[in-house]
Amino acid sequence: MEKQKDPAEYGAVLTFRRLHSFFYQILLLRKEVESRNQLLERKAWNKLKNSQESALPTITADHHLKAFLAAQTTFFILSPARRSMMTSPDEQREERQEEEESLFQKFTKKFQSSYRIFCSTSKRVSPTKMTGHWSYCDDDECGPNRWPTGQHQSPINIDLGEVERKDTHDGIKFVNYDHPIQGDIVNNGHSVQMTPELRSEHPEIYGGGLDQVYRLVQYHFHWGENDNEGSEHTLGGLRYPAELHLVHQGVEDPGKLAVVGVFLQIGKEGKALSNEERVLGQLRNPETVTRVENVRLAEKLPNNRRSFWRYEGSLTTPPCSEIVTWTIFTEPVTVTHDQLELFRQVQDIDKRPIKKNYRPTQNLNDRKIVHIVAN
Repeated sequence: MEKQKDPAEYGAVLTFRRLHSFFYQILLLRKEVESRNQLLERKAWNKLKNSQESALPTITADHHLKAFLAAQTTFFILSPARRSMMTSPDEQREERQEEEESLFQKFTKKFQSSYRIFCSTSKRVSPTKMTGHWSYCDDDECGPNRWPTGQHQSPINIDLGEVERKDTHDGIKFVNYDHPIQGDIVNNGHSVQMTPELRSEHPEIYGGGLDQVYRLVQYHFHWGENDNEGSEHTLGGLRYPAELHLVHQGVEDPGKLAVVGVFLQIGKEGKALSNEERVLGQLRNPETVTRVENVRLAEKLPNNRRSFWRYEGSLTTPPCSEIVTWTIFTEPVTVTHDQLELFRQVQDIDKRPIKKNYRPTQNLNDRKIVHIVAN
């Protein structure tokens, strides 16, 4: 007599087979989505290269996959497994053909349709919305007074009398900032921006009150018409000659940014801008790109990285999204007057020299500025 199979054992086998087919379908769909995203990224690449803080890698549908799969998997796996414990092996065999050819196919078809709709409607960072026409001219209808507004906008004035001090043992960690990187540097018509060619050793930051690891996606500069202005953030109402922004994107949550701001002051040495100084002459015309190598990001940071201001704000260029955790070092970095003059010769999209490219300071409103000092 044939030994009767244990219902629990048979149910487990059935569930395993379903899982195998289920995740094979997921694998096929994932490959399809990856191909789709690669095509979209290629089309968006040129636009992404020509933006500033908003030049972020597109958020793909893969970032939203886990939540979607959780509900679908619960329905698909648990329901058949529970039914298998309530029926005999013979009944399960009879149902198997019907279920696998009917229920699974219907589910797969529904899954594919739902997932494609989900991918097409999931939130993406749109390059076209971020790179629309705008300018820094006050009298221009596309100038800063026409840009998007909100309650948590950037830049701001740092009033030392309003700052709260916080001592901590947890300073910001800069990973791979001392390793040389290479990439494209572009005159995008608004600023000079460097987008690194990232391989295995990604420059990243974490700690110091940040909520996750953030990975560098680009850095760019803001300057003024002369050495008495140029920085976007102000200190006691006064501006530094220029400001460097190192833009990082969240690894776990790509919808968040962490921007490190470095004030640039005039001095005798300009090691921080040595790479840019060599190529700025090639970037006078808008939308020109050249290559830079052996860039050491650590040289662009101040020696004292244990003292900085922190607040929650926004991008300083359209669309001015309020998704940025700002870190502004209290110690500036030295550059030369001649180096800043090279920046002032860079032209905008109308072939006019970019004399200034900083946004006016915004109201602090209900926010707090914290002076973090890591001991």
